[in-house]
Amino acid sequence: MTLVRELVPGSQPHEGPARVALRFEPSGTAVRVPPGVSVFDAASWNGIAIDSTCGGHGTCKKCRVRVRDGHVPVSELDTRAFGEDEIREGWRLACRA
Repeated sequence: MTLVRELVPGSQPHEGPARVALRFEPSGTAVRVPPGVSVFDAASWNGIAIDSTCGGHGTCKKCRVRVRDGHVPVSELDTRAFGEDEIREGWRLACRA
């Protein structure tokens, strides 16, 4: 899954504050969500299924996504779920990204 993350300032008054743009691959689905929303929630709110049995609490480690463009900080749970090489390659837990 490719995630492109960028702040998109509202160009019209009715668009509201800045949003984060995400694109999910291979489907190509693009969404815009408020800053601070997890990738897991952004996907769920937009009908994109990401496997998880813990409901986004970071315990099952099933919601693995790869950030291919943009930057997502490494969480403490990411370091437990992935090796150093995977972290460098952009793998993150969607519930924490």
